[in-house]
Amino acid sequence: MNAKRMSTNRQQFEIGDRSLCLAVCESVAEITGKDATELEILEHHIDTDALEALVASSDDLVATFEWEEVVVQVTGREVMVEKW
Repeated sequence: MNAKRMSTNRQQFEIGDRSLCLAVCESVAEITGKDATELEILEHHIDTDALEALVASSDDLVATFEWEEVVVQVTGREVMVEKW
């Protein structure tokens, strides 16, 4: 996973060839120090199909949501995760 640390509480990840939801889960796991299998189920917090469709529809769109005590921002190419 290609990650750019912006501070101790904020990190930027490239989505690359992974699915958007997998990229979100792996990114949140890395910054929270949890195993991805220990995270709450993402689909219980957001509509993942809608998220993927929205992000795929525009390079300029940024989707932001809270999950696992972090703020997640998603674009078509990157996931930004910031601890509160």
